[in-house]
Amino acid sequence: MSIRRMAIACSGALAGIMLATASPAMASTGWTTYAADSDKGRTVLEVCAGSQAVCSMTYDAQSYQTFSGPEHPVGDSVYNYTSQVESHSLTWSDTVETSDTLEVSSSAKVTIWGAAEVGVNTTYSRTWGKSSTVSESDSLPVPGCSVAWLARAAEMGTATGNIHVHFAKHTHLDGHRDFIITNAVFTAPTGAGSIIARSRSMNASESASCS
Repeated sequence: MSIRRMAIACSGALAGIMLATASPAMASTGWTTYAADSDKGRTVLEVCAGSQAVCSMTYDAQSYQTFSGPEHPVGDSVYNYTSQVESHSLTWSDTVETSDTLEVSSSAKVTIWGAAEVGVNTTYSRTWGKSSTVSESDSLPVPGCSVAWLARAAEMGTATGNIHVHFAKHTHLDGHRDFIITNAVFTAPTGAGSIIARSRSMNASESASCS
């Protein structure tokens, strides 16, 4: 029986990778397992992400933990040149970055992160995703002759689990249709976090204008 092959547009390490179509007998049954940080695991993810018409992936989150991210300033610093405490309304916006353990292309990550978001939000009923920008207005007390600012520590969630990859009927990659890519770790903001008011005394040059 002849096999019709369809080339996947890849570059670099994936050059020459082919996705094949054949009769069901040509593809092995059962799950083929690769680690997320292995070359074969990365190849499977790249090919699937670039072949969404014939390939799907789901994320099985096996653990999920939250932690407080590093504190960082948000909004502008406010200078109080009087000797009395003053309160200011400060509007700020904070965008928190995500991370993962996958060494794949940025275009492939869009698809993979989409599967991870669905898996985590479904399993743990969490608001968790690759993009998070929070904007608020808060009251900031500023002591006399001081500089004050708001700092935020965003709540982060880390999920560890497996990515299940499934190629459609009559389609396979190297003779396999179903893959489990193990130990894929994703860290993203939950949208929650704590706001802390910070201040310091003005330095000598700043306090020259303080009354």
